[in-house]
Order: sequence, then structure tokens, then C-alpha cells
Amino acid sequence: MRIDVFLNKVCIVKSRSAAAKLCQEQKITVNGRPAKSSKEVKPEDEITVVLGSRELAISVVAVPDGNVSKAQAPSYYRVIDQK
Repeated sequence: MRIDVFLNKVCIVKSRSAAAKLCQEQKITVNGRPAKSSKEVKPEDEITVVLGSRELAISVVAVPDGNVSKAQAPSYYRVIDQK
């Protein structure tokens, strides 16, 4: 699954296009490297997202199939660090 779609489905960003814009601004990294919006994510990838003055580091637990409810979203990732 593409990183922009993953971040949208697990409710970290509000839309896929917002995630794509963050990728374009190099505010999203996967395993320490800047990610393009088309980057495929897989379990155990470490993703860092800079949202304004906040920085969120997560580890992918599983990649969802289809849509995910807000209540289920946190089960697909584990927060490593939050600043």
C-alpha cells in the first residue's frame, strides 16, 4: 500500500492529497529516508511524520485491507516517539 494511502486510512492525516503534499515537502520519512507518496509500506517500516510543530514516529504493525474505522486505526501502527 502506498504511504499516502496508508497514512490516510489509519487517520494520521486527513486526506491522501495532504499526505502526498507532506511527502513532496519531505516531511515524511520511511526508515530514515525521505519518502515519495508512491512509496510502498510494509510491516515493520518506521515512518516519521512532521505535522506543523509536532513530530510523530510510528512503526507499521500491519497494512489494512480496505477501509478502517477510527476505532480500529491505532491497531495498524505503534507509536515509537511523539514530540
